[in-house]
Amino acid sequence: MLTKRTLSMLVLGLILAAGNVFGQQFIRVKTKGVEVGTSEARVLGRIGKPLSTRKGGEYPCAERSVDMRYGGLLLELLESQLDREKGRLFVARMTITSRKWSVSGIRIGASPLAVRLKFGPARWQNEARNRFLVYAIGDGSANFFFRRGRLFKIVSQLNVC
Repeated sequence: MLTKRTLSMLVLGLILAAGNVFGQQFIRVKTKGVEVGTSEARVLGRIGKPLSTRKGGEYPCAERSVDMRYGGLLLELLESQLDREKGRLFVARMTITSRKWSVSGIRIGASPLAVRLKFGPARWQNEARNRFLVYAIGDGSANFFFRRGRLFKIVSQLNVC
């Protein structure tokens, strides 16, 4: 007779194996309707005025950038270079560091297993003392950073340069 634990491990193994067979999976990392690619106007409409705003940022390939800070959420916006949207700002990178912000039901403090069950298999990478899971989000990536077995940061970003 199968126990709950054995059955759970069997289901998890099948999910992870299916992901390896079908290749890399694309996911959507959204919080309160905001994700990379979201316009500045939509950000303000969905989550309101930020606690602070700073012009200029880290992106070397953007003429204009703005950082919008909310408690535990940093949105880095760049000016669109598309002719039809020239001059409009959009979210190029989103960093979440607080439990306040849920990403598809995943919050800071979650286990790697919870993230993999929600989003599927991903490859592990190491950076300094941190390990993180890397997922594709179209033309970019979503990285889930873990320390001591718990999620402490989520970074979703577009490849814009």
